[in-house]
Amino acid sequence: MSGLLYGALTDDFQTYYDYIGDLDKDGYDHMIILLKKLVRYKCFALYSMETIHRIMLLIENLVTDHRGALGGISSLYEVCESLLRQIRGGDTSEVNILLSSEVLEFFQRESTWLYNNERLLHITFYTFASLIRDHSEPRFEALKTKEIKFCRFIFDNHYNSFFKIGRDLIRLLKDNLIVPEFSYVINAIPDDVKATLMKQRTLVYCLSSRLTYDMNERLTHMLEQHSISAYKRKFDFFKTNFLSTEPRYLIADIIRWVIAAYRSNNEKAMNNRYILINFLLHEIGNNWEAIELAKMALVYDWLCFDRNCKDPNVTREGLYCIEPCIQLIVDNVKSNSLRIAKDLIETLHSSINIFPGFENEIRENVRAASQVAISYNIMTVEDIKTIRTKLSEFAGDTRIVKIVGDLWGHLMNAPPPSSSLPYLANPSQPIVMQIPSATNIQMPHQDVNQRFPASLSLPQTPQNLVQPNPLFTPSHDKPPEVADLTGPKPGTNFQNLDNQTLPTKRRDSIPFSDQPSNVPVAQVTKSHETKSIVEETSSTTRIIVPSPSNSVPVPASLWLYSNHLKNFKVASLSSNSVDETQYLRQVLGLFLNVICSRFTILIFIRIFSLLRYFLNIRV
Repeated sequence: MSGLLYGALTDDFQTYYDYIGDLDKDGYDHMIILLKKLVRYKCFALYSMETIHRIMLLIENLVTDHRGALGGISSLYEVCESLLRQIRGGDTSEVNILLSSEVLEFFQRESTWLYNNERLLHITFYTFASLIRDHSEPRFEALKTKEIKFCRFIFDNHYNSFFKIGRDLIRLLKDNLIVPEFSYVINAIPDDVKATLMKQRTLVYCLSSRLTYDMNERLTHMLEQHSISAYKRKFDFFKTNFLSTEPRYLIADIIRWVIAAYRSNNEKAMNNRYILINFLLHEIGNNWEAIELAKMALVYDWLCFDRNCKDPNVTREGLYCIEPCIQLIVDNVKSNSLRIAKDLIETLHSSINIFPGFENEIRENVRAASQVAISYNIMTVEDIKTIRTKLSEFAGDTRIVKIVGDLWGHLMNAPPPSSSLPYLANPSQPIVMQIPSATNIQMPHQDVNQRFPASLSLPQTPQNLVQPNPLFTPSHDKPPEVADLTGPKPGTNFQNLDNQTLPTKRRDSIPFSDQPSNVPVAQVTKSHETKSIVEETSSTTRIIVPSPSNSVPVPASLWLYSNHLKNFKVASLSSNSVDETQYLRQVLGLFLNVICSRFTILIFIRIFSLLRYFLNIRV
């Protein structure tokens, strides 16, 4: 079969195609497998125009000849999906334009066959709607017109199906707002549908469809298999192979894939996504349109943050999507690369007004996302103050100060926190949010539970995410406390955030934890002597630990242990599990120290005996 396929692609097509039909005995399964390998080959861009034309001719003949069969050849949908992924964004070479034109004409002729597969229908619309901006040159005017008419045609025929794509459907229509057909479509969508779409996560296969298989593999390898010091060298190779053409609209699609589609169990790779995005932003050049598309792709999930959702999976996904943008802003400010940070903050602020009628809703989404990011130490209040100070000096005016105040002023000048957020007596402990369980949102993504198992669940978020964080007032003149995590302590004096001592170290990643524990947390003394009484100053409850009555001196026969055991203490264990654990650790450490010391002395004695033995033999 492989020889017949080779002959069909290089020699007389019709003759070899007839031979394939005569000799087929497995419903073209083996030939489809070979065809997938050809289409997904990483050097697909090196195929000749004749080879691409014959591949499309073979697919069309298979679809036409088996139209009456039940279900046809279902594997051909996967082949067509692979062909769509091989259309490289931003590439205006002759081979890439031919591939785009051939696939478009095939779907125009076989639109009925296309409608039978919803996944391929979504990818087809998403691909050609993204390619419209790449074909803006006059020489591609005919192809651009075909793409616009085709996208409008399939959208009108399957209006409700395309809403399953998610929030990037609105972004895609906004990016092509200059096209009258797309402008009419986005204006015709009701406001309640837009609000629902903005809360719905984009389908992963739509975001991945804009990257070729080779692109996807190289970016994943760069993030997961290399250190930060090697990123620049690997990215230079990636830029030479995939970003060598202008204009670079593809960068916005890559950013969307990195933010909203790429997920990995490698925590280091997830934390370093912003470094790759920083390299991408520096490669756009002076094309202002590509710059605006890239910045919108970066802050878009911030605008769509669902502040009212009680599903921890959705909240975790929202944090994954806004984390790279926050890290990019904070790290650029710390490294004094203020231009990118200033542009991103201004884009975030100006994007609040791009959806008429949703200004207040989006502003609250941005504030809620910032509040949750503060709660998980993705950024801190000190970071916000540093951003405000440095950018105001860089800009030379107070406009950026007003923007930062509008976005994050509620965090820098927060009122007393709500009682729904727990009070922690120890300021070094992470914030644990406690809310009652709630139902899922109406339109969840179907792959959330598969890609994020329950063992990696995040703490649930509070119902009102706009509420500020609890403030911690460390006290150094009190005995160790047994803190109660069930709620705030009465009589606690909360002060202004500007005058508060807050942790300034930003957490490297989004924390994972199970349900909050209700076990009291006690601070354990570092002294070897057990204290007689540990008081709880915030409550009337006392934990009484009896002190040992006697201490037995070390016998002379145990001189080897005298350096480790000053005296034998009577073990005094309280009912607190933390004290028991600390006691067991001390006993285990003492045992290991004694064993290691005795073993070392025995080794030296053995070596000395061997030396004496060899010296006696030599004499």
